[in-house]
Amino acid sequence: MTEQTTPTAPTTPAPERRDSTSDLGRAANQANAVMGIYGISGTGKSNLADTAAEYCYETYGKLTLCYVADLGGFGTKRLTLIRHGIMRVYDPRNHVNPFETMELIAQGAFPLTLTDPERGYAEPDVPLILPRRFVYEMRCPSGHAVGRFESQAVMNAKAAAGLLPCPTCGLVTTLANAQGVDRVVVRHRMFKDVGLRIYDSGTALNEWAMSDLQDQSARGTLPSGSGGGSLLGAADALVSGQFKFGSSSVSQYGFVQNRTYGWLSHIKKIPDQVLPAIMTFHVEQSKGDESTGGDMLYGPKIAGNARTGAMGGWLGNLIHTTIEPFAPDDPRLVYRMWLRNHIDPRDPRKIPYIAKQRGLPTMPDYLEDKPGEPAWTGFSLKVFFTLMREQLAAAEKAAAEQYPQAPGMWAGDVVAGDADEAVSQQTLGGGGGVGASSAPRAATGGGGGVSLPVGASSGRVRRAGGPVAGSPAPAPPPAPGPAPSTGVGAVVAAPPAVAVAVVAAAAAGLAAPPAPALPPAPSAQSSQPSRSPLRRVARPPV
Repeated sequence: MTEQTTPTAPTTPAPERRDSTSDLGRAANQANAVMGIYGISGTGKSNLADTAAEYCYETYGKLTLCYVADLGGFGTKRLTLIRHGIMRVYDPRNHVNPFETMELIAQGAFPLTLTDPERGYAEPDVPLILPRRFVYEMRCPSGHAVGRFESQAVMNAKAAAGLLPCPTCGLVTTLANAQGVDRVVVRHRMFKDVGLRIYDSGTALNEWAMSDLQDQSARGTLPSGSGGGSLLGAADALVSGQFKFGSSSVSQYGFVQNRTYGWLSHIKKIPDQVLPAIMTFHVEQSKGDESTGGDMLYGPKIAGNARTGAMGGWLGNLIHTTIEPFAPDDPRLVYRMWLRNHIDPRDPRKIPYIAKQRGLPTMPDYLEDKPGEPAWTGFSLKVFFTLMREQLAAAEKAAAEQYPQAPGMWAGDVVAGDADEAVSQQTLGGGGGVGASSAPRAATGGGGGVSLPVGASSGRVRRAGGPVAGSPAPAPPPAPGPAPSTGVGAVVAAPPAVAVAVVAAAAAGLAAPPAPALPPAPSAQSSQPSRSPLRRVARPPV
C-alpha cells in the first residue's frame, strides 16, 4: 500500500476559551451532523474519540460529556481525562426506563449527580437534566418575581395553597391575584463549559434496546396492536426455574433501527456544540438487498443489518478504524483511520468498507501512526479537525476573492423597526371600478414580554435575560405625504382593508372610498429594488 504523508498533531497550546460563535468556532465547528467511528474491537475507536475530547479542550477550553454503554468499558487514556475534569462519563444502562433514558441522552441530558465519577455510575432514578428546558416564573400583583419552578403544576399547587409570598413586597400570590407567568428557556450550569458529546457506543445502545424489548416480551408488557396480538412481536418466552427469558422478533429489530435514526436526529440538534458529536460502532455486513443496490458492504453495526447501507447517510464524517501493516514490504502494524470507501486487499471477496469525510477532495485517504512514533499522533482526531479547519479557512479565503460583494453570514434578524417590503401592487381603474385585490396581507405587529395567565401556556418563549423569541418589532407609521393619483395606470400599494372596501363599494355600485395617504412611489430611475437592510456578520480573519 502506498505510503502517505501524515500531518502531525500541533503542539498543545494553553486552553483558550472561545465561544462557538467566534471566528475560531466558525472555522472548525461543522457540528451539523453526528460523526461515526466504526471498526472491530481493538482498533482504537474509543481512544480516537478521546483525542477529540483533547482537541475540544485544547482549542476551545470546552469539556466533553461521554456516554459509555459498551460492556468493555474504557481504558487509561479516558480515565486520565476524567480525573483531570476534561471529560465526564455516564453509564446509562442501569437507569430506569431504557427507551426514555436513550431519548433523553440523545437530546444531551446528563445526570444531576454521579455516585462514582470514575466509573460513570449514577443511581437508577437520578434526574437526567436537559441542556435546555422550560422553567416558570410567577409574578405577584405588583409585578415582582415570586419564584422559579421546574413544573407549572407544582407552581399552581403552591399558589392555590397560598404558599407563595412575594420576597420583595410580601404579598401572598395566589391563582386569583397573580399578574402572570413567564415561561423561560434556561440552561443548567453543568452545561456551561460543555462543547462535545461522545456516545460509546451506538452498537451497545442498540443491544440494550433489544434486551429491554426481550424483557418486556417475557413479562408480557409489550403494547398490543390494532389487529390484536403484540405490536412488537409475540411474547414468546423461555421459562427456566424462577427465570423467564424473552425473545426478539423482526418487528422489534425494525423498531430499534427506526429509533436509532431518531436518536441521531436528536443528537445533531443538541445546542452549544463546538465539534460534531461522536458515536462509535462495531462492524456489520449489509444484507446486500435493495437498500444497497444489491451490493454487499461493511458499515456501522446497529440492530439487524437491514439498515447498514443507510448508515452512511445518517452520519456526517464516517471513519473506519483498522490495524494494518504499514506497507506491503513493512509488516509492522499501525493504527489507521480511513476517510473514504476502501477495500481490504487481503479480502478475497473484495467487499468495500464505507467511509467518508466532509472536507475537500484534498483530504488524504487515511491518517495513521508511523512506526516508531508515539501512539495517537497521526491516528488522531486532532489531526483530522486541524486539517478540516485549515481547509475551511482556505476555502473561505478563495470564496471572499470570488464573491467580494457577498452579504456575509445572515445573523437571523433584521434591523429593529424595519417595515415589511411590498411584494405585490394593485392598479386602481378610473370611476371606482377595480379588479381583484392582490395587495399583501398586513403584518401583525406587537411585542413585549410573555405574559401567561395562571395555568395557561404560550408558544412564545423568552430566553433568560433576553427578549421574547418570535416577537416582531412593530412597524413604524408611514411617512406623511400627499395621496397619489388613482387614475388609470397609477400604481399604489393599498392596505388590504382599504382594498377590500374599494371592491365592496364597486360591487354595490357606490363611490369608492378615498385612497389613504401613502408615501411616494420609488423613482423609476432607480436601478436597485428597495430592500430592507440586513445586519451583517463580519467574516473571520483568514
